[in-house]
Order: sequence, then C-alpha cells, then structure tokens
Amino acid sequence: MFRKLAAINRRDAWTAVAVVALGSAGAFMALDYRLGELRNIGPGAFPLIVSLLVVLAGVLIALEGLAPQREEVIDDGPPPYRVLIFVTAGLLAFAVVTPMAGAVPGILACVVLASLADGSLRVWQVGALAALVAGFCALVFVVLLKLPLELVTW
Repeated sequence: MFRKLAAINRRDAWTAVAVVALGSAGAFMALDYRLGELRNIGPGAFPLIVSLLVVLAGVLIALEGLAPQREEVIDDGPPPYRVLIFVTAGLLAFAVVTPMAGAVPGILACVVLASLADGSLRVWQVGALAALVAGFCALVFVVLLKLPLELVTW
C-alpha cells in the first residue's frame, strides 16, 4: 500500500548541496551591486540571474538524485574532484583573462578548462564548443544587447 521512498544517491546529494551553496553565494554577492530596472539593468542583474540559474541547477540535481533508479546500485564513491577543480579553474580563468585580453579569450579559456572536467571530449569538439559559445556570447551581449564589452583587447 505504501511505496518505499527512493534511495538517495549521496553523490548527487553532495553535488546538489555544493551547487546550491555556490549559486547562493554568488546571488548574495550580486546583491552588493545595483540591480537597476528592466529598461536599464545595473551591474548586479546579470550575476544575480546567473547565480539563481545555478541554484536552480542544484535543485534539479537534487531532484534527479531522488528519482527512482532502474538499478539499486548506489555509488558512494569519492566525489568527482576533477569536475570541481576544472569547472572552478574555468571560472577563475574567465575572471582573470577577460579584463586583460577581452571577453572572447576569457570565454575560450573558460570553456577549454571546463571541458577538461569531462575528459572524454576530443580537441576538435572542445574547439568547436568554445568557438560557438564565444560567438553566441558576442552576438547576444555585444550585437543584440549593445553592452560595452571589449571582445578582444591587444
């Protein structure tokens, strides 16, 4: 009559906690900046939106960890430090490279380092992904939103 609750995947649970904590920290830091209005957004709006999307991703990871599995195998192995290290390195590279070289090199560095977290992508796949993300960001932020971003500085 009563259904047994799905076993919680501990790896997903800890990953969800880390992602929600990271997103929450970013959201609280973004509140230190002016948010502005819809017609004239301030410098804190974009980091706040991205941070809230990171929190949403953490919640979705937690929900996936609660979903019933086809197999009763629960992996309690060590957390994937490789992912944490390379994604963090990608974000730090973006923060360091962008002011020095521009948005496109910062995005390229971020995508290349973050792609090392997977370890299964080929060089051409990483290059294509980095080029597409950089082009998409340039199109959206510079062309469509007309933000004063330096794409490349020499």
